[in-house]
Amino acid sequence: MLSACSEQKKEKAPTAHEKFISELTAQDTLDILNLSNACMDTLKVGNVDAAIKMLYVIRNDSLIRVPDSKEKELRQNFKLFPVLDYKLEYYAFIDQANNDVKYQIEFFKHNSPDDKTPNTIGFMMNPVKVDGKWFLTLKEPNEKVMNN
Repeated sequence: MLSACSEQKKEKAPTAHEKFISELTAQDTLDILNLSNACMDTLKVGNVDAAIKMLYVIRNDSLIRVPDSKEKELRQNFKLFPVLDYKLEYYAFIDQANNDVKYQIEFFKHNSPDDKTPNTIGFMMNPVKVDGKWFLTLKEPNEKVMNN
């Protein structure tokens, strides 16, 4: 009888990823999509300053506003690649501090149907959940993405 009890498999504790995913709701999906689409809409109407104010970065495990140096870089990028239109490419939940929302940004219009010049660029944001609220951070080059 004792051997039968000891042979039962112990349940493994869920990983951080599994726990995070199990606690997500449909409202979380709506929140990140509404937040990221609002940022893209703000860029589309040309209000780069307001869009940048919607973005944060993570430094030393803290959420902070975009620093001046990064703000200058973003302004330059959106000057070179203005958001004329955008399309959600995908979104994915990974964990509390690392998630994906990827857009294709159209930064100039083709003059003819025969024009095959590339006119889109990818743009990724990283929604993070802090104290039950979602914030948009910029996806850093060294961060894991789901579609890699």
